[in-house]
Amino acid sequence: MSKFLLSAKPPYYRLLKLLLLLLLLWSSMPTNAQSSRKLLEAAKTYLAAAHYEDALNTLRRSRRLSTKEEEGRFLMAVCYYQLNELEAATEILQTLIETEKSPYPECWLYLGRIRHAQQQFDRAIEHYKLYLRTLRPEHPNRAMIIEDIRRCDNGLRWLYREADAIVENLGANVNTAADEFAPILSPNRSTKLYFSSIRPGNTGGLRNAQTQMDEQYGHPLSDMFMTEVSGGVWQQPQRMHYLLNTPQHEQILGFLNQGRILLYYRGWNWERGEIFADTFQQHTQRSLKTTPFLGPVVASAGEFNLHVLGDTLLTFAAQRPDGYGGLDLYQSQLRNGKWTPAVNLGPQINSPFDETTPFLARDGRTLYYSTNDSRRSAGGLDVVRSVFLPEAERWSEAENLGFPINSAADDAHFRLARDGFTGFFSSARKDGYGMRDLYVAFFTKYRQEMDPPFTTSLPS
Repeated sequence: MSKFLLSAKPPYYRLLKLLLLLLLLWSSMPTNAQSSRKLLEAAKTYLAAAHYEDALNTLRRSRRLSTKEEEGRFLMAVCYYQLNELEAATEILQTLIETEKSPYPECWLYLGRIRHAQQQFDRAIEHYKLYLRTLRPEHPNRAMIIEDIRRCDNGLRWLYREADAIVENLGANVNTAADEFAPILSPNRSTKLYFSSIRPGNTGGLRNAQTQMDEQYGHPLSDMFMTEVSGGVWQQPQRMHYLLNTPQHEQILGFLNQGRILLYYRGWNWERGEIFADTFQQHTQRSLKTTPFLGPVVASAGEFNLHVLGDTLLTFAAQRPDGYGGLDLYQSQLRNGKWTPAVNLGPQINSPFDETTPFLARDGRTLYYSTNDSRRSAGGLDVVRSVFLPEAERWSEAENLGFPINSAADDAHFRLARDGFTGFFSSARKDGYGMRDLYVAFFTKYRQEMDPPFTTSLPS
């Protein structure tokens, strides 16, 4: 028998091979679809837990989800947006609008958010309006989008105002891909800055909403840090003492007694906690006991964003029945060792929106705070300024500080330094390193409100 005959295949061999291949492909198709569906559900779970990078990596594991399925591609765009990768998000969203017969309405919403973040206010308005057209009259998002359009209109009017400050990010030594906020300059050393941060490696580990340890879906809780500037560069932060930073949230609030007493918030969440005072004892003198701050601020009701001027004049944010809606600003004085009942600062300051993170300058009359009132904001919380007018016994109409101190994101925790030329704040603007970053503002002119002395007279 010839070599050819020994090696020859039966005539039906190729057909059989093709049928087996088709059967194999057919049997694997449901498995691939099921696998994609499982990955999609896993990504949604990560998204719900605000683990955007994990969600994005999960979606990327499926070629079907990342290149073909509309829902998977849309969720990838959401992840990119949350991770500050705006160009990648824009590319996917525009492709979905151009190629899908009935794209998700939220594509226009997120394109509006992106253009808003980039301070392209006119284009943001266009996308917001396109999204509005898809909503029924009773849809709960309508009011939100209308307010955002008003903020964009403010941004268009304020964008070309002359800036009176230069703003710089504190840099990668301090800011991370996580969350840095609430900067407070040392009252005694202008080179030392305290702040709070929710970042990996914090004392409490990763915890879920029920405060239980959760390595997969949990998040760190806030710790307090200190950094110093050297040679014009802010250095790697140091975590504060382990008896101050516990597994709970801690946020630095301010100083009393010429910097000898540190005020800070502690709680398992931001809705219910306590305010404590620390006297900067030496490590060997510290104990597990802490001193509560005995004031009119009810931290157990979520009241903790405050500022104390001269140890005797307290300004704080609270949501109370006598308020105008959302968080309002209140003041209280320390008289004869007791704090007076808190006084709402009135409609010139407060609104149906949120007013929070107050700072009262050394003159005792100039108030800085953040608000998301759409009459006064270009996006999210903006820093505004109001002055108490003794003759009229009221506060002046709040004035937006403008760009670049404010942005289309949340800008808050603004505080002026004693030098009258420098201010620090936190911002969630999308060109930062992470969720919120710390920034410094250098004013071109001296802020005269930082001249002492002050008087502790409350508005009636």
